[in-house]
Amino acid sequence: MPNESSKAQIRALTGLRGIAAAFVVVYHFLSTHHFSHNPANNILQHGYLTVDLFFVLSGFVMALNYGKLFAQGFSRHAYAGFLWRRIARVYPLYLVMTVTAFIIFSTGLVVFRPEHPLWRLLISNLLMVQAWGVDWSLDFPGWSISTEWAAYLLFPVLFAVTMKRRWGAAIAAGCASLAALGALCLYVGPLAPREPANALLNLWFYFDGLPVVRCLAGFTLGILTFRVFGTGWGQRFARHQVTAVTLILVLLAMLVVPKTDFAIVALFPLLILSLAADATAPARALTSRPLYFLGEISYSVYLVHGLIAPWVIDLAAYLPSHHVGHPRLVAAAFGIAATSLVSVAAYRWIEVPGRRWGRKFFEPARANRASDQRRELRAEPSGL
Repeated sequence: MPNESSKAQIRALTGLRGIAAAFVVVYHFLSTHHFSHNPANNILQHGYLTVDLFFVLSGFVMALNYGKLFAQGFSRHAYAGFLWRRIARVYPLYLVMTVTAFIIFSTGLVVFRPEHPLWRLLISNLLMVQAWGVDWSLDFPGWSISTEWAAYLLFPVLFAVTMKRRWGAAIAAGCASLAALGALCLYVGPLAPREPANALLNLWFYFDGLPVVRCLAGFTLGILTFRVFGTGWGQRFARHQVTAVTLILVLLAMLVVPKTDFAIVALFPLLILSLAADATAPARALTSRPLYFLGEISYSVYLVHGLIAPWVIDLAAYLPSHHVGHPRLVAAAFGIAATSLVSVAAYRWIEVPGRRWGRKFFEPARANRASDQRRELRAEPSGL
């Protein structure tokens, strides 16, 4: 999921996003449906939960950077500006990766036989609505971008409910989000045996649109985390060294234990809160140059690895016939190296230029509106 570059950026959360992106890459390159229960595999099979961390992070960052646009109520111009900035941020790279995936599948470089024609998938993917119960994602990580697009469209409503002056609505929104995640755990686990038994929240199939529910729940928890961060208690929590270290150790221990998925996601808001002030030792560690850069390119890493994953799987199946030991690890190493190189190139030549172009396109329009508003004010009779 994309991070937001702005004056309100929290460097520790950018580093956290980088670690999450790396974890999901390792998860997709190494995980299988057939694995033994040992600590290493249990940690690996929880890698899909980094997507839920992205959702919570996105809600927090959107509230941090754009909440002021809707603090006094809904504004059509503010809403249009918000959506355009999000499109400028996420769409250029998403467009390139989606079209590239379409070409790969259309030419048969990778075999993909969805139940719907590829041209239909292309249209739904370009509109970013495929995960709303419509179609598969061509670049498979794109399903989460589709769900986040739904969250962006609903952001003013989610922000207004969660940020109401009284805490009742915020608490209700948080409880509803946790209840939704708990219900999804039950749905994916016992009722939908399409995933490994301990992947209790790995809901990304487009069929029923429930991935959108998964995203909205995490996104709302992120907005609620932002609200708590603005309180005195939240500020003290964000600066408490022992709490931050203890929380991270608890989360690491939970990764080792099967079927702790819901509890892990429920602790993500506290994890973000413990890092949000850039004041604790774990937060400072996440601001190191390598981790911060990894966070900067995390969106590219996330989308690029989806195109490379099919070749990693094919390579892992091909290597045993040539008596290569540990084929899955060798293939994953190849995939990680390829993902790293392509992601840096995509970040520098697609993601950053696309974001700049989008903002240049938007800023003149905003400046013209502000100029028109000033002329209107000057034209109004004084004293009214």
